[in-house]
Amino acid sequence: MSNYLAFDLGAESGRALVGTLADGTISLQERHRFANPTGRINPHFHWNLLAQWEELKTGLRKTAGIKLAGIGVDTWGVDFGLLGRGGEILGNPFHYRDSRTDGMMERAFARVSREEIFKSTGIQFMQLNSLFQLFAMRESKSPLLDAAETLLFMPDLFNFLFTGVRKSEFSIATTSQMFNPRKRAWAEELLHELELPRQILPTVVPSGTVVSPMRKEVAAECRMNTVPVIAPGNLMFYRGTKTFPQWDGSGFVSGMASMSLVRILFDGKGGAKTAERWDVGKRIRDVAQGPDGSVWMLEDANPGALIHVTPK
Repeated sequence: MSNYLAFDLGAESGRALVGTLADGTISLQERHRFANPTGRINPHFHWNLLAQWEELKTGLRKTAGIKLAGIGVDTWGVDFGLLGRGGEILGNPFHYRDSRTDGMMERAFARVSREEIFKSTGIQFMQLNSLFQLFAMRESKSPLLDAAETLLFMPDLFNFLFTGVRKSEFSIATTSQMFNPRKRAWAEELLHELELPRQILPTVVPSGTVVSPMRKEVAAECRMNTVPVIAPGNLMFYRGTKTFPQWDGSGFVSGMASMSLVRILFDGKGGAKTAERWDVGKRIRDVAQGPDGSVWMLEDANPGALIHVTPK
């Protein structure tokens, strides 16, 4: 039996869940739930990183007494924080709904065509994408870019706070519209043409990589032993016996490049294998379970669609 602590942060709320792998299934227990705080400063819309960090540490404290095999953080994509010299965090991360990206897609297309950007990255065009957020900072001559040593997306930023290690997990890097999925590397030519700083982008690691053990001072503050910090990919666990009883305890992974939905079985010893794979013919950005036990998939397209999965 193995216990893992997962932090699941959404746009409005977050939670800390302990997942227990035993006898080929996973059981989940919520240990902490909290609002995801935001605020406006001069007059931009930001995430409250300090408050978020304190909530994550509260979630850790509420698992005291449970032997954990690892922890992981799952958040939304596109938003990021900047680190300066010595790992100093340069301000609160901007919220993807901030207006600074208004008009930035058109200004970027004046330098690099829409077709070339899509050819390099394969991502749906939205002005909130990291590419246009970073481009907005360059266009406004933000002094933060001059001071920045590293850009970290939100889950990577929390991993840095836990470990002190600067890495980016593969699936979150692909949401940025700055990553070339064919080369499995940052889109160097695109970044050069838009005059965006390539040197601040971190090394990308595969989903499931153990980033590092937790920093001793964080573990001591939360009254626990240091544990491995894992960079998880996008995964949904199915719980319940109402609609798809045969799927109870399974994990689901959505595929954009593969245009598929994959069901995963766990062996209770930390191992996993593919149980079923469905080719859906659409780029699937996310998958979620509804209150009635049905499954919903989000198509990555413009316009996209919500796809409702029900029993035959």
